[in-house]
Parts: sequence; C-alpha cells; structure tokens
Amino acid sequence: MAPPFGSDATLAECCELIDEMKTIYSCADDVKQVALTMRAYEDLVEACNAKELLAKDAVRGWTQRATAATQRAQEPEPLSNHRQRVNDLDEQRKQAEANVHFLQREAHELGETEERLMAEGVQHQHQQHQLEAVQVQHIPDVRYELSLYTHITKINWHYEVTDQVQGHLTDSHAGSVKHFDLDPNTMSEYDMVNHLWGLMV
Repeated sequence: MAPPFGSDATLAECCELIDEMKTIYSCADDVKQVALTMRAYEDLVEACNAKELLAKDAVRGWTQRATAATQRAQEPEPLSNHRQRVNDLDEQRKQAEANVHFLQREAHELGETEERLMAEGVQHQHQQHQLEAVQVQHIPDVRYELSLYTHITKINWHYEVTDQVQGHLTDSHAGSVKHFDLDPNTMSEYDMVNHLWGLMV
C-alpha cells in the first residue's frame, strides 16, 4: 500500500520534524541546569563571606593575645615563670601559624571553586541565550509545520506519553476518531508506520 503522502521522503520529513520538536522541548533541562549552577554560586559566595568573618575574628583574637603577652612580658617575674610563658607563647605562635596556613589553603580552594562556578555560570548563560534565540527564531516555524502536519495527516500525538506511541486520528468527513497505542519495544518502526497508514486510508 503506498503512503498517502506520495513518497517516503515526505515520511522522513515528518520524522525529522518530530525529532526537532523533541530537541526544542528538551531545552527546559538546560534552563534547570543554569538555575542549579547559579544557586551553587550564591551558596559559595555566602560560604566565602562566612570564612572571611571567621578569619577576621581569629586575627582579632590573636592580636589581643599578643598584646596581653607583650604587657605581661614587660612585667618582672621569676625566671622559671618567664621561661614557661615563653614556651607557651611559642606554642601559641606555632598553632596560630598552622591555623593561618589552613585558612589560606581553604580560601585558595574556595577561590578556585568560585572561579570554576563563575565560568560555568557564564557558559550556561550563553547557552541559555542561544536556546532563547533558537526558540524565538524556530518555534513559530515549527509550530506552523506541526499544525500543517496535523491538518494533513489528521494525527494528534499524545506527547506526554514517553514509553508508548499514542495518539488519535480524526476524520471530520466520516465523523470518526481512531485511537492508537503502539509499543516500540514489541513493534518495529516499519510495522508502526504501516499500522498508522492503515488507519489513515
């Protein structure tokens, strides 16, 4: 039985149109990814600000301890106490240096992460702009082609069903509606096309 469109090229064009619609409707996933990246960037900025406040508080505390130690060092005290105080101060200095190195390393890692997320954010924004441009330029044409395709074939697809090929054909002259529900796991594309052609004739 020959297809009602006249040639296999028309069927291939219809399949290409359906694939293009699927690609455009998948743009929403990219938009969600952009939103997730921007939210991660905002969380990172908040974490960096918290770390900066923590570092300032630590430096302020070390400065106060150093000032108090300097004042105590100027006061006369027994030699044994002085040596013990010097040892304690040396231990505090070593601990302070270790804390500073830790905070510097953590700040460096946060900075690298922030730069990476900023670069990804810029990239996703660029992709979003491209997607928006594609939607503005091509969606009206695709909608027109899809409307024309539906008008010619009388097929209305149920796009919300993803694991089956579902839809219905309307025949305004005969006043009938033919439903179809095909399983791509058990039927080949050739069999499904033949089945649809059989409904249209």
